[in-house]
Amino acid sequence: MGFGSPVVKQQRHGVKPDGICLVVGSCARGFDSEQNRSADLIATTTDIQPDFQGQYFWEAFPAGSGPLDRTTYMFTYVDADSSRPSLAKVLDDYWDLMPSYQNLKSIEEVELLRVLFGYFPTYRDSPMQTQFDRICSIGDASGAQSPLSFGGLGALLRHVGRLSNGMEDALLSDCLDKECLAKLNPYQPALSASWLFQKCMSVAPGATPPKNFINELMATNFGVMEGLGDTVSRPFLQDVVQFKGLGSTLLGMALKAPLFVPQILVQAGLGPVLDWCGHFFNLGVYTVLSVLSETGVTGEIAAKLAGVAPTSKLLISDQNAVQQAGWDFSILDQRQRFMFRRRLDAWRWGSGRDYDGN
Repeated sequence: MGFGSPVVKQQRHGVKPDGICLVVGSCARGFDSEQNRSADLIATTTDIQPDFQGQYFWEAFPAGSGPLDRTTYMFTYVDADSSRPSLAKVLDDYWDLMPSYQNLKSIEEVELLRVLFGYFPTYRDSPMQTQFDRICSIGDASGAQSPLSFGGLGALLRHVGRLSNGMEDALLSDCLDKECLAKLNPYQPALSASWLFQKCMSVAPGATPPKNFINELMATNFGVMEGLGDTVSRPFLQDVVQFKGLGSTLLGMALKAPLFVPQILVQAGLGPVLDWCGHFFNLGVYTVLSVLSETGVTGEIAAKLAGVAPTSKLLISDQNAVQQAGWDFSILDQRQRFMFRRRLDAWRWGSGRDYDGN
């Protein structure tokens, strides 16, 4: 049930979302099979829409149902202000804009197979740590998804190994109280740092940025990342924010378009920028701590503190550490070892160091 589950509703208790992604789209048949072989992850064909102060983005890809079938989505980032358009209004704009995006003369050229629409809320106070014993939220319900992609499935797939190990560890360690289970959805500076990007790709009510501001921002950002190579662009496009890649991109943007940086700061606002600086600093700290916990003498100490986990994967790793060190570990009790293992996970995933390039 995702963000609409009863557990989430109890914990959020009517709190207004900090951001919303409005999404509409369709799967249609009748496209040129020779042209229907590529995909767009994020594209734009217009500037900021003056009627609701927002930017439309597009995603498109061939559908698996046939060579003539293609799925197209149009989405926009907004807040929960009452002035924002309805899904019906966004869908009307979709019918008007989709033909030109897909090089069609009219929507009548294709046969609609299905129409999709919906919204995805997100909260700054994320991931959502459980307030109940023996209950842990994952996917959309946990709020662990990026405020840019919004989808919880991708975040779940990225964290599924960590979550499955952690849940098995919790069960076998008898650490099922809310304090322990909350550590399965820890603070992630990489996730929190993404909020500034979402802020810059939306328009606050009453704000009047240049109509091409978001397009220029995207062109500058992706241009810099392309120059830095796949090691920077691929993680970002897969919702993995890393300290080195993000820092290099921001420095590159400042050098490439120094006069554009003040516009970004004005559009984002002083408060969000200062908040982002704190998360960016924490991203660097988590990166250093993760490296130290996995390498050299400090890595050996961390392994000894973590102890022998009752999960199969971690058990093999720790048994090897025991054999190499020649002694068993009993510095911390079972609960403390569980909590420390979750801390190691938080450093690794919170810094984006879990990314393996695939």
